[in-house]
Amino acid sequence: MVLATLTLANALISHTAVSAPVGNIPMLKISRVTQLDNLDQGDALGADDADFYANVWINGKMTKTESISEDDAKPNWMIQLDTTKRYNKIKIELWDDDGGLERSDDHADIHP
Repeated sequence: MVLATLTLANALISHTAVSAPVGNIPMLKISRVTQLDNLDQGDALGADDADFYANVWINGKMTKTESISEDDAKPNWMIQLDTTKRYNKIKIELWDDDGGLERSDDHADIHP
């Protein structure tokens, strides 16, 4: 089981040529993920840190975050919401990347 903290945030986007603010873009922010149970139990390495990454769908479009190797991580992953819609359908999956010689990635339970 994993504890995940999510918030909605705004990101100030600047125009690259002039560095003048263009506007606030609504974002989904995943600010913290914490391993409560060992995700690698039974794997060859067994006790290494979790290697969290998230697959996030906004209105059916998937974004995969970078991986972070900590059992209690503060990744501050930011995923842009669709500003053309009043409501955004959001689906989040959290994974532990096993890679290499390990078996397939472990799906983390973010909803007890």
